[in-house]
Amino acid sequence: GIDSDDRRNWDMPYLISRHNPDILYAGTYRLYKSTNGVYPLFEPISDDLTDGLVIHPRYHNITAISESPIQQGLLFVGTADGNIWQTPDDGATWVKISDDLPDRFVSDVVASPSDPKRVFAAHSGYKDNEFIPRLFRSDDSGTTWTDVSGDLPDLAINELFVMPGHADSVLFAATDGGVYATLDGGSKWHRLGS
Repeated sequence: GIDSDDRRNWDMPYLISRHNPDILYAGTYRLYKSTNGVYPLFEPISDDLTDGLVIHPRYHNITAISESPIQQGLLFVGTADGNIWQTPDDGATWVKISDDLPDRFVSDVVASPSDPKRVFAAHSGYKDNEFIPRLFRSDDSGTTWTDVSGDLPDLAINELFVMPGHADSVLFAATDGGVYATLDGGSKWHRLGS
């Protein structure tokens, strides 16, 4: 069911719903959903969530998908051209929540395991020859954002994990220079391993 002509990332994201393992999501330049289990039949549940074909097709696709672990149908999508979208109703309506964030490749977006209004976003500026760690948290469904990159080294963040059961204070950030952890929500980070 995924249109072969859709723009897609080389690492096209897929997601199995935490609430129902028969529900799958996949991202091209729009979000697809299947409710057919192991024999997926995908149908689009969004329009184009990117800026379109402004520069080059490979820069305009979905790079990250996250579903709230506590609210079924609350989804977040990040794109290669800096957009983050939220749908509270499994794709019926979409709200862009990235206007106050850097216009950079969204490397990860993570819905909080403890608060349905909280979401985290990580960006990479490598495409723009930028090596700043960009990690943000919103506590109000993306209306405002707080920088939680703290003292992370000058490396882009590729992946983020928010540990359940700790009020979103224990985070792990995977960078090209190793994995870092914080116990205080992002003020002070520590490199793991040697």
